Amino acid sequence: MQTIELGKIVRPQGIKGEVKIELYTNSFEFLRKNEQFVLLNSEKTLTLMKYRVNDNFCIAEFSEIQSRNEANELIGQIICMDKLKYSSSLSQDEFIISDVMDFDIVTNLNKNYGKLTSIDNYGSTDVYSFITKDNLVGRFANVPSLIIDIDYSKREIIVDDKHFNEVVCYED
Repeated sequence: MQTIELGKIVRPQGIKGEVKIELYTNSFEFLRKNEQFVLLNSEKTLTLMKYRVNDNFCIAEFSEIQSRNEANELIGQIICMDKLKYSSSLSQDEFIISDVMDFDIVTNLNKNYGKLTSIDNYGSTDVYSFITKDNLVGRFANVPSLIIDIDYSKREIIVDDKHFNEVVCYED
């Protein structure tokens, strides 16, 4: 089974074994009662009983964690789930970041600007970083109607040429 990392347990919450999880995703559709999660590099599975989301954190109760002491033992552990199952919970305009790393940034006029190196979120929108063939680092904010399509077979993120040139900036 191929898994995807969803978040990290950062601390216990309360005395009944709930844990606070720093989420790595902006989609919470995968959080379902009785959903099975696994810990990275472990055979241990966790069954979600209930949760609540606050910003990029989730307070979760798992049936296998009964006390604050048991929750303490899991601090720093990475929560994962089956990648295929997670992918099916995404809407049409969502994607898994690791699946598009190193994709070419190509305009609808077929101009290749370079390879995607990271996607970061600083609050209001995602910021895409890429490196050109000349080793320049470029960045652009994902503003509405900028990304036209993601072509997985060609490993390309297709962007609107006009919008791209309005928002792209390069490091000196």
